[in-house]
Amino acid sequence: MASVFEKHGKYYARWKDAAGRWRKEATSCRTKRDAQRNADDLERKAERQRKGLEPLDVDAPQMTFAELFEWWWKEYGSRQRSDHESFLRKRLLPGLGKLAVVEVTTA
Repeated sequence: MASVFEKHGKYYARWKDAAGRWRKEATSCRTKRDAQRNADDLERKAERQRKGLEPLDVDAPQMTFAELFEWWWKEYGSRQRSDHESFLRKRLLPGLGKLAVVEVTTA
């Protein structure tokens, strides 16, 4: 449930975003009631995004999970002591490889 609090004379909205993480943002609202409406709208938008009824925000990088995995393996994974590359490729890439990174969540 979205909430509102006041800090240093500004109202802040707190809501769960499309990825399920808590976010907070300063609003330009003058009253707590307006700020609560704004927070409720943000939470409803995030819920629609989670359910796939509304597109996700476009400010996220446009890459697939497979591209991200390749970058991660080149930068970090190849330096690990044991070779887990085939294990990870076999289990992660078939199901997640074609998805956009913003569509992959912890769930």
